[in-house]
Amino acid sequence: MMHGTVGGMSSLRNRSVLGAAVAFVLALVCVGVVAGPASATPGDPVSFDVVGSTDFIAQTGTTSTETITFVNDGTDPIKFPARPAFTSPLALIAFSGFSGETILPGSSASLVVAFTAGSPGVVEVPTNVLVTAEDGSNRHLVQVIFKTESTVGPPLHFVIDPTTLDFGSVMVGASASKSLSVRNDGAVPLNLCVADIMFYDIVGTELPDFTITSSSLGGGCGYVSVGAQATFSVTYSPTAKTDAFRGLVAVTARYIPGEDVADTLSIDGVIAAAAVDPVVVPTPTPTTAVPAAPAAKPAGVGAAASATARQLAHTGAEPAFMIGFGTLTLALGGVALSIARSARRKARRG
Repeated sequence: MMHGTVGGMSSLRNRSVLGAAVAFVLALVCVGVVAGPASATPGDPVSFDVVGSTDFIAQTGTTSTETITFVNDGTDPIKFPARPAFTSPLALIAFSGFSGETILPGSSASLVVAFTAGSPGVVEVPTNVLVTAEDGSNRHLVQVIFKTESTVGPPLHFVIDPTTLDFGSVMVGASASKSLSVRNDGAVPLNLCVADIMFYDIVGTELPDFTITSSSLGGGCGYVSVGAQATFSVTYSPTAKTDAFRGLVAVTARYIPGEDVADTLSIDGVIAAAAVDPVVVPTPTPTTAVPAAPAAKPAGVGAAASATARQLAHTGAEPAFMIGFGTLTLALGGVALSIARSARRKARRG
């Protein structure tokens, strides 16, 4: 019996093995029906696994190329007698192992397929792959569905906001944080990883003082759907003093349509910062209070006060002296007057 699955985001697995159901599946292929997912056990004699993406997406007018590998995961050697025939908008541009070479278990053949995007939209391209046993017997035709999508803009695209992270001046030993968002404005999901956001100076040297300290995606990787965004906290923790400088924040996102295929896009933003020495606050020194010196007297005030005191003392003694002197004068005058009167009386008697 044969096995095949329609290509998608996970790797496409197509198997072809011998068995009684071969005729039934071939009948389905003939009417254009693809066999659904099957559960063949590992170690079937004739089997192959398709590794790589059968999904193509590109902007209108551009070309996208994928390498698809067909691995013999069976127990017997197999052959691919002829290369598959592709129709527009797909074209086979290179192949290996599709000219009847023997493919041993664990070995592989490969196809390089190009998709040229036309008018916006989705187109499916069924393609038949013929596989046989090593001796050419047991021919099995497996149909693989290739899905193509043409987009108006770039399928893988995103914008970052803000385009400049300005941290200003940050003291050594301290830290400052800014928010950075990544918005998916393309046509495919973005695969983002915290480890893919890097910080560089203008000559490309990594800046270890800048780190992602939190993320809406957690600490690892995650998908951002079309139209959605992821946020990251960028922290600057300077360890040494530096003058003001500018650098780059590089954000890399991936579109991973299959297990082993990844298209990447990197967009750079700007960082601006400076590191300054910490501010040292001196410890106050205790002091003993000194009594204030008495205020100096204005010049001449002391002498004038002394003179005034002396004048007041002199003025106070002079009235007492004068009173005593006046009293003595009046007494002497009275005596003299009494003597004069007595002399006059004697003269009259004589």
